[in-house]
Amino acid sequence: NGKCVCNVPFTGPDCSIRGCPNDCSNKGRCIKGQCVCRRGFIGRDCSQCKEGMTGPNCNIAMAGVSQLGVRDVTDSSATLIWTQPAVQYETYYITFTSQKET
Repeated sequence: NGKCVCNVPFTGPDCSIRGCPNDCSNKGRCIKGQCVCRRGFIGRDCSQCKEGMTGPNCNIAMAGVSQLGVRDVTDSSATLIWTQPAVQYETYYITFTSQKET
């Protein structure tokens, strides 16, 4: 039919335009094969929120967990108790960092 079939990531009528991963998730512009993300978004394909931000537009500041308490600490487990923030999230991630000196 006379139309080019482009190999990824190339696009355009003659496959001369370098496309971007996932079309920048519709959250950025594709410039010379690289995504330039809108404010609040990061990542190779603009699919992630900047640290500390959440929501579909990455414009809601995540509230910190207040009054975090730990009890029933053993060698392999601990129970965490906290006051949940006013904004509820689908998932919470907690990172523990050892302070043991090497």
